[in-house]
Amino acid sequence: MDKPSSSLSINGYGLILFLASLVWGSLAYAEQPRKQVRVVGNKSLASAPAGDFCTNIKDDAQERRYALKMQELKELRAAIEARIVALEEKRAEVEAWQEKRDQFANLADTSLVEIYSKMRPDAAAGRLEMLDPTLAAAIVLKMPRRKASVILNEMSPAKAANITQVIAASTASKEPS
Repeated sequence: MDKPSSSLSINGYGLILFLASLVWGSLAYAEQPRKQVRVVGNKSLASAPAGDFCTNIKDDAQERRYALKMQELKELRAAIEARIVALEEKRAEVEAWQEKRDQFANLADTSLVEIYSKMRPDAAAGRLEMLDPTLAAAIVLKMPRRKASVILNEMSPAKAANITQVIAASTASKEPS
């Protein structure tokens, strides 16, 4: 009976020795220094462990993120520059409109306004009807309100309406579009 137990123990020792050699071999493999493999382009990654892959692409990924951010900033800069151009065009348009309004206001010199103000309303109305509607509106606009209303009352309805439209357009606070 001793024989079977000794053969069993030899097999058990063999198994233990086999397992110990496997463990010892795996520990020796784990302690070996790993080579840093730089992966570029479309090369096969099957030979590089996952940790090496992440380490190797870290710089490339950071450069790609930087490139994407730079592209986004360039797009934002282009959008801002386009808005600035649009605002400059709008500013030029408003300045031109303001200049036209100032020219309109300066058409009627104060001495010319005094002359028409001192005339009889029916005579002033007849003369203003013969003038350009813009000039007539500028003169009426600078007159005292009572005198202007009496003169407009003496004019033909079509001419008075035309002058009123010019006055209303010149004093409108609405910005040109």
